[in-house]
Amino acid sequence: MACQYLRTSIFVDDIDYAIKWYGDIFDMTSQLDTTMVLPSSLLPNGKEGDVLRLVTLANNQRGHEPLALLQWMKQGSDTQGKPSPVVHLVQADDAALILERVRKTGSQIQSEYVQWDAQLPDGSVLQMGGCSFWDMNNHFFGYSNRRS
Repeated sequence: MACQYLRTSIFVDDIDYAIKWYGDIFDMTSQLDTTMVLPSSLLPNGKEGDVLRLVTLANNQRGHEPLALLQWMKQGSDTQGKPSPVVHLVQADDAALILERVRKTGSQIQSEYVQWDAQLPDGSVLQMGGCSFWDMNNHFFGYSNRRS
């Protein structure tokens, strides 16, 4: 089974300032800038219907975007103001196998596999799927894949 670590995602309070900061310090530029409505409790401190902005950054190397910035745009009152962890994003061929492996370790599953459509700024739509879980040291992992 092919599995790869894609990027690290961090929550920020002011995404526009963060884009400028990472650009000024690390010469990173925005590759994707979109808004996403959560299809479930896929992210920690998030629930279905919450809205976040996602911006991926890279160093002039399209196809590899090692950093993503996330900012809550609309969030349920029971999660507002709670700190959000760093999200390690991984991709694999088989979500069921990933979740089976996580269950065998006794680690906590945040969200079972869910499917959603993500609209890109150019109007195209990506069919996505994903789940999320915590490792033994409380590091948060999100799994995602593009559906055909």
